[in-house]
Amino acid sequence: MTKKKKGYGFKTGKFIPVNREKYKGSFPIIYRSSWELWLKAFMYIDRNSKIKTWGSESVVVKYKDPSRNNTIHRYFLDLVFTIQKGDQLETYIIEIKPGCQTKPPKRGRKSDKTFLTESTTWMRNCAKWKAAKEFAQRRGWKFLIWTESALKIT
Repeated sequence: MTKKKKGYGFKTGKFIPVNREKYKGSFPIIYRSSWELWLKAFMYIDRNSKIKTWGSESVVVKYKDPSRNNTIHRYFLDLVFTIQKGDQLETYIIEIKPGCQTKPPKRGRKSDKTFLTESTTWMRNCAKWKAAKEFAQRRGWKFLIWTESALKIT
């Protein structure tokens, strides 16, 4: 089920896992924005026998927002999961983004307002991703950004 959340420019919906016991979080599992990317990621994680546990928006990282005078904010990572690799368990924290949002904005023929908004978002995302990477490294985890190419969506 997907629906556009009132007052927001994105779709939300509920995901029902096949392997409920692997999910470490509260139900229902909600996905937000980029719904196709989220659904593909949720299905992959839920059905992958090597993934032992997973959660959605259950890891929170504090970061300094350079677009707001370096004030401290909370960043909710999209996914966390633990996967069996040989005889080791590895933990990953994941951000799900359309590929176009993982690159700096290009000026082109955009209005000043649009370009400023995209630039501010880019600056904020870079700060979030830097904080997430450092958070993961301190714990011996890995941080990844999954896009439609990583999830093989065309």
